[in-house]
Amino acid sequence: MTQELSISALAAEVERNVATALAEDVGSGDLTALLIAAETRARANVISRVDAVLCGTPWFESCFRRLDAAVSIRWNARETSSACPLSSIRASVR
Repeated sequence: MTQELSISALAAEVERNVATALAEDVGSGDLTALLIAAETRARANVISRVDAVLCGTPWFESCFRRLDAAVSIRWNARETSSACPLSSIRASVR
C-alpha cells in the first residue's frame, strides 16, 4: 500500500468513525441545545490535568467540522507532543 493510499484510507476511516460516534451520541438531536440561540458561538480550551501526549487530532477536527463548518481550531501542540492548553476552539454552540 502506498503512503498516499494509506493516508486516504485513514482519512476515510476517520470520517466513518466520527459519523458513527455522532450518530450514536447526538442521534436525532440534542434537545438541550434548543435552549441556546442558534447564532450563539463559544470559545473553549482543551486542557489536560496530567502530563499527556497529544494524539487523535484528525478525529477531533473532523468531529467539530461536522458540527460547525466554520469552526476555528488552533493547536498549541503537534501530534505526539504536549502543551497546555492543547487547543483553542471557537464554534457554534448548537
